[in-house]
Amino acid sequence: VFTESHCIGHQCWHLHDPQNPAYDREIAALTGDPVREVYVAIDRAIREILAEVSDDTIVVVLAAHGMSHRTGVQFLLPEILERLGVAVRREVDSGVLGRVDDALTRIWQHTPGFGKRALSGYRDTLRAWFDNRIDGPPLPPHIRQLDPSKSRCFLTDNGFPTSGLRLNLVGREPSGLIEPGPDEDAFCAKLSADLLDLVDTDTGIPLVKEVFRTKDRYEGEYLDRLPDLVVIWNEEHVLGSASCGNPTGSTARVHSNKIGTVEGVNTYVRTGDHRPQGMFVALGPGIRAGQLDRTVSIMNFAPTFCALLDVELEDIDGHTIAEIMPT
Repeated sequence: VFTESHCIGHQCWHLHDPQNPAYDREIAALTGDPVREVYVAIDRAIREILAEVSDDTIVVVLAAHGMSHRTGVQFLLPEILERLGVAVRREVDSGVLGRVDDALTRIWQHTPGFGKRALSGYRDTLRAWFDNRIDGPPLPPHIRQLDPSKSRCFLTDNGFPTSGLRLNLVGREPSGLIEPGPDEDAFCAKLSADLLDLVDTDTGIPLVKEVFRTKDRYEGEYLDRLPDLVVIWNEEHVLGSASCGNPTGSTARVHSNKIGTVEGVNTYVRTGDHRPQGMFVALGPGIRAGQLDRTVSIMNFAPTFCALLDVELEDIDGHTIAEIMPT
């Protein structure tokens, strides 16, 4: 397992992609392209591994997901939902502690890597101390802004390229405000339409690519633990960072007829983020050369590996990948 490709994509995408708003030619001239260097090193390591295996070995190289530029305006969702009238901000008076917390966060974001490594233990202890004393649960800032007990929907921690919204359903949540059934369906349809109306004020690009209900795509006994609505942000919108590289593109301006204009600055340090499209390469005896003309679900790899090892895997949703199975 090579984790470096994941970390370098998050942290250094602005040094890899000249089209990224945080790209700085002078900095890139000094650093080179760390993303490419890591992938070259991984490629070299894979070559060394393959040199040690026999010709009758089946080899699969799998990248579970892709990486690209940062997109979406999840950090503005609390204000957007409030203006749409579906959520209420949490009443938090953090006072001096909150201002000190904000200042320390900014300092940490600009601390060099060697300093973060040396201070990480102290930082975790201090982080827990602040979370226990500032009103509101110890959640990511954009999530804890909303008061779930007074909101008809609220954010869940679902990453950044996609945002998760949970409905405040009667009978499921402690302070349910939406009745399951027709009221729930009508609320989801209206909120989905309102979110799809959001555009980037500067470019006119739609910000939301799709909104779907999890129950329309997933099933199982733990379905209620997922967000009810998933917001997929439009990849055409490229978001910069005020905390990393060139701050160009870090200010986001969102507009629709219902919310007017909402504006904010992205200070999150990561400039790269996940994409659902991964890739895999398979070779070995019985695997014919060529390229698949279909998308393979990540769910299919576990049953495929088990079948190759003559191990039965029960109660699964995936299927074996026929093209990998020896002929």
